[in-house]
Amino acid sequence: MRWGDDDRSRLTLPARVLRDLLRTIAGERSAVPAPWLYLASSAGGATVGAGAAVVSRSGRPLLASAVGASLGGFTCWSVFAATALRQPSTWFELRAAALQQVAPRRAADLRVTRHDAVARSGSFFAYGLAHWDGPRVLAGHSSKGSPPRVTSVALGHGELSARAGPWVLVDTAERGAADQHRDEALADALWDDASSGHDVDPSGLDDAALLAHLRAVRQARAARPEPQWHDGALLVDGQRASVSWAGDGDHWVAHVLLGDLSVALRAYGVPLEDVRLVALHDLDAYASWSA
Repeated sequence: MRWGDDDRSRLTLPARVLRDLLRTIAGERSAVPAPWLYLASSAGGATVGAGAAVVSRSGRPLLASAVGASLGGFTCWSVFAATALRQPSTWFELRAAALQQVAPRRAADLRVTRHDAVARSGSFFAYGLAHWDGPRVLAGHSSKGSPPRVTSVALGHGELSARAGPWVLVDTAERGAADQHRDEALADALWDDASSGHDVDPSGLDDAALLAHLRAVRQARAARPEPQWHDGALLVDGQRASVSWAGDGDHWVAHVLLGDLSVALRAYGVPLEDVRLVALHDLDAYASWSA
């Protein structure tokens, strides 16, 4: 009887699941102990263990000291691990981590479902196109806190992977500190969309070639010319709204401020004057990004 890779995989499965669960707990902690706390806890445990061995006259103070040091370090880790278990999101991440080793496809589906549920739970109305005949996708979101509170939602219209379009990406976000970097981020996106760097498939590169490619892209982006911004207008919920935009023809980026929200747009193959935005009361028309 031969010992195959499948047998090794099944034998190591419990260890791999435990490893991923511990990594998940460590990553979800709201407080991370400084290294000296581990050292202090281990030293305290070793002292207590050695003292207990001397008092009990067990004759094994070194063994008792080692056990005490281990228990001290584990106690320190457990106290801070408890900060992770108090967060609702941790239990989802633990379930997904366990499924990742047992049923990777189910784990991926679970994360997509979670991603969509969080994105659709925003307390503000995301903006999308009033008229679009092609596909609509829930392209992404940002959140903070636990349980997560949605701070931005990105809605895609068209095949976003198509270099020449047509597509429009509308990102609605709460106004905040990131607004001061909005123009720079949109200028980078404008350059990225037109860059020939998108013609390179990173999956076909080895590690050294991939690093060289990414370095070249960063250098080219740093040297990109600054786009010229223009003032314009577009229709939002049937009303004209002031918009700042940059680009050329039907390849452009823009942003518009709407009360407490900031809306950033990127487009390829769609003229700015053809865009009509509406506040969406639900996102049922937008499919999952992976659908």
